[in-house]
Amino acid sequence: DGNGILGTGVTPEAKIMALRILNDFGQGRSFVTTVDLFIESTTYAANNGARIINASFGSSAYSSSEMLQIDWLKSKG
Repeated sequence: DGNGILGTGVTPEAKIMALRILNDFGQGRSFVTTVDLFIESTTYAANNGARIINASFGSSAYSSSEMLQIDWLKSKG
């Protein structure tokens, strides 16, 4: 129904923690892999209160490091 002004979201109390791991050219820091940046940023997010993480990367390659991180994130709740 909205709030009588412009409408409301599902959770108007939600906060967003935007973490940028790549630059405008899709590159990370020198000598650091995208997987390393994913692990670093999601660890930071989880340790600083993030409850939902959207990491929209595309690749057909399997990464055991990413899977271990996802399992760790799940264990954090």
